[in-house]
Amino acid sequence: RLGHFSPKFSELVDRGYDIVAGSHKHAYWGTPHCRAGDEYEPAVPQGKYYFGISLEDTYSLDLSNPSNPSNVSNLPVGRILGTEAYSWGEGIWNWFDLMWKALPRTCAIAELGWSNPTPKNYPDFYARMQEHAKRLRLMRIPVAPLDPPGSKRD
Repeated sequence: RLGHFSPKFSELVDRGYDIVAGSHKHAYWGTPHCRAGDEYEPAVPQGKYYFGISLEDTYSLDLSNPSNPSNVSNLPVGRILGTEAYSWGEGIWNWFDLMWKALPRTCAIAELGWSNPTPKNYPDFYARMQEHAKRLRLMRIPVAPLDPPGSKRD
């Protein structure tokens, strides 16, 4: 029997499925960034079913960590097709809202999926992302302010 809400990746692979690995606590763009009270996303109470996701939270996604319930470290090679970030459409109001919620966090997911940096170095990513955010803004693509090192949820 698969788990109630979200089966472990190993359970899915045991049943013969290839997987695209993700985590709602790191890569769900329906929630705002973790900073409360900025000009676009006012303070929202934190609770059991609500949490903001900072850029550092996203960058800290580690699918090979044995303490992660989504652990993929023991899966056969070739069964993981990639990683993802996602959002429900009713939580996105327009193009600006989509870009604001997705960027810069999608850049972190892209780096993790394409290069799997080991060890991860958020301060280095943050510095590189500052330059990339400038390029995106010059192209008139909305990018939320970057969360500085130390913004990760505990």
